[in-house]
Amino acid sequence: MSSQLSDLFERVSARVQKVIGAHANAQEATLALHVISAEVDFGASTVPLVTPSLSAQANFCGISIYRDDGILTIDKSVKYDRAAFVRLHYRFSGDTSFKEIAGAIYDREVAALRLLGLKV
Repeated sequence: MSSQLSDLFERVSARVQKVIGAHANAQEATLALHVISAEVDFGASTVPLVTPSLSAQANFCGISIYRDDGILTIDKSVKYDRAAFVRLHYRFSGDTSFKEIAGAIYDREVAALRLLGLKV
């Protein structure tokens, strides 16, 4: 069904651009999710991501990775036990297709889950 949704979003975007008579300069996409695992201790898997002197007393180390095109944030979930909160926010050019955006966000999601020690 993803290809149908992708096509639908592309058609809606084209229609909106036609109606307003302009094209977007940029697009932004955000994916936020809680990741829960009974097998992986996210606290232990995040400690090596920061300087040891900073993480000596920590039971979880949140990180933010800033790139020219966006931000990846991993933090301890305050909603769920044994969980991490992952937020991906990225900017794309205005002519990037929804399919390309979805693929890029998926690739970055997989990379974030691997940072947490999950096998994806």
